[in-house]
Amino acid sequence: MFQRFPNESSSFYTKLYQIVDDPSFNRIISWGKNNNSFIVWDVEGFRRRILPMFAEFGRDFSKFESELFIHGFRRIGQYEFGHEDFVRGVPELLMKKMSVKSRTEGMEKFEAKLKPRRIIFKPKKAIAKEEVAKVEDLFQQLQI
Repeated sequence: MFQRFPNESSSFYTKLYQIVDDPSFNRIISWGKNNNSFIVWDVEGFRRRILPMFAEFGRDFSKFESELFIHGFRRIGQYEFGHEDFVRGVPELLMKKMSVKSRTEGMEKFEAKLKPRRIIFKPKKAIAKEEVAKVEDLFQQLQI
């Protein structure tokens, strides 16, 4: 059953929710017993049937797992993943909280890249002294 999501919600979350919630994929992927996680039952089937349809999941299962961790999911079992805001029957959490979290985290990462980095310059004489000391140390190790 496909839920409708507003355009501002993250494509990754909405596509994942729709796939997990779709009973036609239950042999491959379905909700966990507590309805706040999902289980990939058939990794090969997931790779063959689902990954080719959704570029945001990556090209292979390990990339998909990486995307899950980037989007705040945690591993519960070998192929079971959960997120506090990824809950069966409550897509409102997905739309409000998860998309805001991902945007906020994305902005924080972007801003961190923009922060000026402090570059420490050493005078050439200091660098030369360090290099001479390294060479002398190596030379002493070679002497028998």
